[in-house]
Amino acid sequence: ACEATTWNSDKAVSCIVATGVASTLHLALTVGGLLGSTTEIASFDTPVIHINESAANNPRAGTSDAILIMGAGYGVSAHTLQARVGETGCEATAWTSDSSVECGVGVGVAMSHSLAVTAARSAATLIEALSYDAPVLLTIAEANHPPAGDSNAVVVGGVGFGVADYTAQGRVGGTACEA
Repeated sequence: ACEATTWNSDKAVSCIVATGVASTLHLALTVGGLLGSTTEIASFDTPVIHINESAANNPRAGTSDAILIMGAGYGVSAHTLQARVGETGCEATAWTSDSSVECGVGVGVAMSHSLAVTAARSAATLIEALSYDAPVLLTIAEANHPPAGDSNAVVVGGVGFGVADYTAQGRVGGTACEA
């Protein structure tokens, strides 16, 4: 329904449309008990995702973090809002405004992922929009100095290695580790 309707002339009526999200509108007009209607007369813009280059929005590898997805057209309330990173839905999606959505990102590692936001029945996607922070090496256990010519395991500590064996590979100098 229109929030307000104004008769302009025998050929024009004005209607103030309520706020909405990503849908096509049909129009029904009743004058003197007679009904006229049409479909797909207008539509709301589809949502859009923007990248904020100045804001750090990368989740830490191996942890669950919340990120803020900036954009436009997310609506004036939650509606049926959903977001995903890559092919995985956010652990939680929270509408914060027409231009931002908070997404609880699951654990993951390094590679680049797309972001998608669906508001009502319309989606926005941005490829290569997010990547997890790279792993950081912090320590090497002191007892792990193998004697010359001997093979020995070296234990490296740090952050961002992930929560599972993703295909981690190590190198010492220019030589790949044996296992």
